[in-house]
Amino acid sequence: MDILQTLDDKCNTRFAPLLKKLNAHVVVTPMVDHTYNKPEVLLTADVGVTVSLESSTVIDLGTAARVKVNQTPHKAVTVTTRAAIPTSEILTALNNDSYFGYIFDRIMEQIIAKLSKQIGAFDQMRWGEYYIKLEPFSMFESRGNEEDMIEIRLTTKIASDEKA
Repeated sequence: MDILQTLDDKCNTRFAPLLKKLNAHVVVTPMVDHTYNKPEVLLTADVGVTVSLESSTVIDLGTAARVKVNQTPHKAVTVTTRAAIPTSEILTALNNDSYFGYIFDRIMEQIIAKLSKQIGAFDQMRWGEYYIKLEPFSMFESRGNEEDMIEIRLTTKIASDEKA
């Protein structure tokens, strides 16, 4: 098995519970014409009020408002967060589970923190495909005397706040 496949397998196994938690507040919605539908909730009239007094007398001050839910298309947004890791660190991590956990837990923690600053915390209700997905690792050759790097990429596909 090659280094990239081993890395993919190890990270997918380790971070599956975390990714599940991070994606728990996403209502999976199909993309149509580069948009996701988000519900808008409207009350169609003033809210009705019923007042109950201690003597059990009831005063009715209007009927209940009607709720209307409109599915409104919002522009889709894809965010890719990337980090390049020296190949020598990857090889060390793949040969030592404790080191792997330490390094990759810190990488994920920092990437998720940066992502949260860009698009908001994971625990907000969202519509789209996912808040965060671990993409397959890729290798790229460095220029000059630098070491080759392996890139970790996490993507987000959600509805933006901008209406289409």
